[in-house]
Amino acid sequence: MLSIGERIRYLRTANGLSMKELADIIGSNSAAISNYENNKNVPGGKIIILLSDCFRVSTDWILMGTTELKGPTTNKQSNVNESELTLASQINLLSKLEKRVVETVVREMIRTRHDQGEAQ
Repeated sequence: MLSIGERIRYLRTANGLSMKELADIIGSNSAAISNYENNKNVPGGKIIILLSDCFRVSTDWILMGTTELKGPTTNKQSNVNESELTLASQINLLSKLEKRVVETVVREMIRTRHDQGEAQ
């Protein structure tokens, strides 16, 4: 299961925000965001509520990862399960080149599956 910090990092990166941008939105600073994401500090109730409102997720999801998202984390509908969130969090730790390799492999797998479906 993802930690609170990993869930915050996932939401921030999924929405294309830097730590500073998120900090500005919720009235904090980038050092605090970094400490939350690295599990050095746990955000207080006020910050949890601000994050929930910012990303349109429940406070329960941020705190426990146990409820579904209230709404999409981005402009697209999200049906992401916990293991997919963990994988996304791990992919975010890769270099840009490594991320491109992962993306290429996934796209090729999808293309191959699509091609095989047409052949049947």
